[in-house]
Amino acid sequence: MRKTSVRTDNTTPGSEPVQSLEPGEIITGTHVNIMPKILEVNEKMMLTMMMDISSLNSFRFTRLRVG
Repeated sequence: MRKTSVRTDNTTPGSEPVQSLEPGEIITGTHVNIMPKILEVNEKMMLTMMMDISSLNSFRFTRLRVG
């Protein structure tokens, strides 16, 4: 599988994220990795989604210390 990076956090208002139809890993910029895989049986697509919450935990602890 080829690794593809797609960011959804646009800096320009009204712009759309870059998209690719090639199977691979997609990094959304929101700590969620989506890994699409096209299956040979009936040409179905399987999506595996993983979320990295390590930065969310550190943000929560920072807010608790400040408040």
